Amino acid sequence: MTDIKKRIRIVLVHPDESGNIGAVCRSMKTMGIEKLVIAEPQEYDRKVIEYMSVHAFDIFENAVFAPTLEEALEGTVMSVGTSRREGKKRKYRTFLPEEMCERFCHTDEGEIAVVFGNEKHGLTDKELSLCNAVIAIPTSDDFPSLNLSHAVQIICYHIFRESQKLPPVHAFT
Repeated sequence: MTDIKKRIRIVLVHPDESGNIGAVCRSMKTMGIEKLVIAEPQEYDRKVIEYMSVHAFDIFENAVFAPTLEEALEGTVMSVGTSRREGKKRKYRTFLPEEMCERFCHTDEGEIAVVFGNEKHGLTDKELSLCNAVIAIPTSDDFPSLNLSHAVQIICYHIFRESQKLPPVHAFT
């Protein structure tokens, strides 16, 4: 079976901030995930991306740019949207990152897309409807919004942990 990290495609939908893209590249590389797809791209400042990526600029240089989310998801066996919101129109159960990453390892061979929305608005209901499932990262009710790169880091960390089959860490036993 192929290493799960090699099967993951991180998809950013219409990201606004070049700095966030650079930080996403760094988040991905620290966890051994290399496939980045940017759907609905705009013009980005490559110097800012390179500065923020800190030795992970190759992730951006090798990124695929897709005009639509539909095209970004082509060829995947599973696509999972990320969202902190629940609603009546959300068709799927929301999974915790660790639950979904365990499921990734039990899917057929093929690429899996983890989809992240725009920094200001997240994923729309229409964009989420293109995904097979939803991941939500638990956060404080007082301030539930994560920075894009932080959300990517958390998901990539869980994928890395699952790929390494690392045992749980027990405090000073």
